[in-house]
Amino acid sequence: MAAPADTPQRKPLPAPLEGLRVLDFSRLLPGPLATRMMAEQGAEVIKIEHPTRRDPLRGYPPFVGKRNAYDLVLNAGKRHLLADPNIEGGKDLLFRLIERSDVLLESFRPGVMASMGLGPEACLRRNPRLVYASLTGFGQHGKNADLAGHDLNFQALSGILHWSRDAEGRLQHPGLPLADIAGGSYGTVQAILAALWQRERSGSGRHLDLSMTAAVAPLASLALATHQASAMVGLPDLPPQSGTLSGGLARYGLYACKDGKWMALAALEPKFWQRFCTAVDRKEWADRLSFSIEDQASMCADLQILFRSKTQAEWTEIGRKADCCLSPVMEPEAFERSGEMEAVDASENWWSSEAVAGLTLFPAVGGTAAGHLPTEDSTPSPEAKTTTASAEAAMPAAPLPGQDSRSIMEELGYSKAAQEALLDAGAIALA
Repeated sequence: MAAPADTPQRKPLPAPLEGLRVLDFSRLLPGPLATRMMAEQGAEVIKIEHPTRRDPLRGYPPFVGKRNAYDLVLNAGKRHLLADPNIEGGKDLLFRLIERSDVLLESFRPGVMASMGLGPEACLRRNPRLVYASLTGFGQHGKNADLAGHDLNFQALSGILHWSRDAEGRLQHPGLPLADIAGGSYGTVQAILAALWQRERSGSGRHLDLSMTAAVAPLASLALATHQASAMVGLPDLPPQSGTLSGGLARYGLYACKDGKWMALAALEPKFWQRFCTAVDRKEWADRLSFSIEDQASMCADLQILFRSKTQAEWTEIGRKADCCLSPVMEPEAFERSGEMEAVDASENWWSSEAVAGLTLFPAVGGTAAGHLPTEDSTPSPEAKTTTASAEAAMPAAPLPGQDSRSIMEELGYSKAAQEALLDAGAIALA
């Protein structure tokens, strides 16, 4: 129903980071994903690359036509500038941008940005309110600062890889780059937002020294607590795969179904375990709560037999009705149809459709982007409600390298003649 003519119309709230400008000098996965997250929240993100030394990620498969699939995902919603800071005009333009920006993120080894004249000291002199973030594997200082490394190294050195083992205790290759994303991307966004809030009170920017190895270590907090507690009371150190949340508890594990698919049972609390036992007509199991290794091994064997008696769809329906922390292990195909997760009934989703709208729709070249942070503003008043999903709908796909070089020069006040001079000198390049 339309509001009466004399009723004041309230405008929707702006996106949380609207008005922020972020300069993204980072490469590969962690930094670009972090700035993609900020773009989803309304920030203007400008990805900056050297005209001839591009992000190495662009050369890795898979490809969609001639475009790299990772580029299409990580750089959606951004603008793109090709600039050479080693040419005077290029550095000049970059400093003009820095003076008009809020955040600069770079992920080179320590000293690389300074060698180009764009180190934190030089940039903060130009813009004292700038939040300058340096994302590396091991931080800016110390004996490992200059070492090369990737996600697997960071997981190994942080200690979290120690807990990725199979039932026989053998180390397993992680299925996902946890250090890159949890320690790198999410850690970077958290640190930048905290620094921006501090800037609001102090008026000053700062240089953030972000180490992915240090940032990912808290993922092992509970495992370390178990290890240290055992040592304090003189108990032997349990194998990593025997922890409460890492395979040692039968009611908190993964089980194969009749059709070869899998279910995740996480009935950690006794009340959920009792619900599960009732739902599967095994009430005599309800009191099998002992934490002893022998008892849990016996319980696990019984559960393995039980789960192989039904298909994943049958177990999914049981879990939904019993509300006992029993969920299907979803495969990529289940995220089709605009990111709606198919379960027993395609009309029923396991989570809010707003939260995952477009989660895996591939961003078409020249189309709109897909995937966003699963956050939503649940402000009660309809006129004030905004969601990342609604803002995401119009998010442009990843730009071509240099696609916005000319428009950025124009916004910075360069005349047509000055633009051509920069292009001729190789300081700036177009798509």
